[in-house]
Amino acid sequence: MKGEVSWSSEVYFTNVNYQAKKTIFLLFINSRLVESTRIKRAIENVYTGILPKGASPFVYLRSAICDTLQAKIAEKSHSRVFEYQTLLTGGIESSSQRNDKKRKEAPTETQTINDEEREEVSASLSGPKKVYSHHKVRTSLQDRTLDSMFPVVNPSQIGKGPAESNPQSQSLPRSREVKESECFLTSVTTLRNRILKGKHKLLTEILEKHTFVGIVDVDRCLSLIQYSTKLYLVNHGALAEELFYQLGLRHFGDFSRLKLEPPPSLRELVKIAVDAEEISEETSLSKPDIVDRIVKILHSRRSMLSEYFSLTISEDGLVQSLPLILRDYTPNLDKLPLFLMRLGPQVNWTSETECFESFLRELAYFYVPGPISSDPSIPTAIQHILFPAMRLCRTCTRFSKDADEDPRMNKD
Repeated sequence: MKGEVSWSSEVYFTNVNYQAKKTIFLLFINSRLVESTRIKRAIENVYTGILPKGASPFVYLRSAICDTLQAKIAEKSHSRVFEYQTLLTGGIESSSQRNDKKRKEAPTETQTINDEEREEVSASLSGPKKVYSHHKVRTSLQDRTLDSMFPVVNPSQIGKGPAESNPQSQSLPRSREVKESECFLTSVTTLRNRILKGKHKLLTEILEKHTFVGIVDVDRCLSLIQYSTKLYLVNHGALAEELFYQLGLRHFGDFSRLKLEPPPSLRELVKIAVDAEEISEETSLSKPDIVDRIVKILHSRRSMLSEYFSLTISEDGLVQSLPLILRDYTPNLDKLPLFLMRLGPQVNWTSETECFESFLRELAYFYVPGPISSDPSIPTAIQHILFPAMRLCRTCTRFSKDADEDPRMNKD
């Protein structure tokens, strides 16, 4: 651009898309870098109505003036002041404003995009979505701990020598999945179908894919498990009882045997349990009479108990073997007297279906782990035997009151 005096200028400046915190202004006059506060202020005035508050531009200005005017330039402190600077400043400011006006009046093209394209553009600009820590699953049910690689030793096996130990316990862990035995009894088929009909999808999924966290309360049989990103406080005693009942129903007629050496007397075991109980005032039977009745019931049905449940009672009244429900897990034999005593009054011996169901319920209760303080191997058995077996149970029924009261548990 030209004025009344012989001078020219060339300027490069940023548009509204460029925003800096501080104005960057480079001024060259006759190829020399100089400073001019007045020209800088004029440039900033041009951008005042364009840029948002707090934003500043980048401007490169190069001017050339005639030699006559150049000779009149005088130095003052660190700034260069020259004649006709008012004229030059006004010319630069007016020229910049005209260019800005042309830019605003120029036609603009507007591109419309649909919702899908808008989502793609938004996703590309925002980058990968951040996943918060409380949404991350930090554990996997496939992970193993060091103590899970060592077999669980029951107190009854501590005194055995190397020759008497089971070689299978020294081998690699095998699958604990239990196949259903073949049984053509209508009563057993009815009980198995009853479990399938009562299957709860969410409870089953939680137990199949859970991760064991730890035992919380010993006396109340409470343990903590994790499923997905949620923690669940469960009663491992109730879960174990339901597990052993279903496993017993699957094993029906094909139980492994847990041999007792030496075999104890049935009468003596029942007598121990009866003596520990208080006799109700409603009954006229004495404790010896109660012992005789229970022993008579079990002894008269010992053939059926041995065939279906592998509970072997000899002709002399000795308990030779017990049903083994879960491999590598031995029930607390201190509960054996109570188990045998309860088989008398708690089992319905008159109905086949109810007899099998009530007997398996009592057997499951016998297998539930007792207080941890009485057996230091129980915590390891709960974590590395019982809970892994629950993953293979495949069918979890709504057997607890808490499941009925939880609205989330009622969603199938």
